[in-house]
Amino acid sequence: MAAPVIVSRVRATLHRQGYQGFTQEQILETANSLKIDIDNPTPEDTKAVAQALKDSSMQSKPEIIPFSETDTNEELINQEYTTPIATPMLSTPSPTSLTVAQKQTLTQIQAQQLGIELSQLEITEVSSMVATEIVDSVGYLQAVGEIIKQFIERRNNQASALISEQITNIATIINTGNEQLGDIFNGANRQLSEIVSQCKQRREDYKSPYASRLESIREILQISQ
Repeated sequence: MAAPVIVSRVRATLHRQGYQGFTQEQILETANSLKIDIDNPTPEDTKAVAQALKDSSMQSKPEIIPFSETDTNEELINQEYTTPIATPMLSTPSPTSLTVAQKQTLTQIQAQQLGIELSQLEITEVSSMVATEIVDSVGYLQAVGEIIKQFIERRNNQASALISEQITNIATIINTGNEQLGDIFNGANRQLSEIVSQCKQRREDYKSPYASRLESIREILQISQ
């Protein structure tokens, strides 16, 4: 009895991606769990089953034999070329293709390529700004490159604005201090001027009685002559 079509198509897809070792029972069980028509699967159905098997391999660690140039599994090769299947896409759109850690790693790599140093907090912020529908590495790197440039431009503008604000605040403090010192000096000068004036007035007041007496004596002397 021939195996269902889904088996040969999934094996061919996995083989191109460097995966082997999945049994027919595993493929059928996965296809049934996804409610896929095993005798007439669409290209999307084939990709979904292949992706599910790869995801399960990361959890259950089945024995996966990497693809080798010396692989001579004629049955699998014949299935690949005799079974009509859709041309595979360069990247399989899957919401779980890139994890948060992978996105942050790709962000750091792209920043280094641009000669930009980002802190871990900035890497996390930039990674969260990339559209969630971008799930392949190539598309992510292209998108995050532009976001990094925009992020750095905004960061530099914010830093420039902050420095300008600080310079303005320092200048204001200095001007205010100079004005206060000027007021203090002017007040001190006024007080000193008042003290000098008071001293002069007291000296004049002190001389005044004697001056009048001397004038009286002069008048008396003139009369007696």
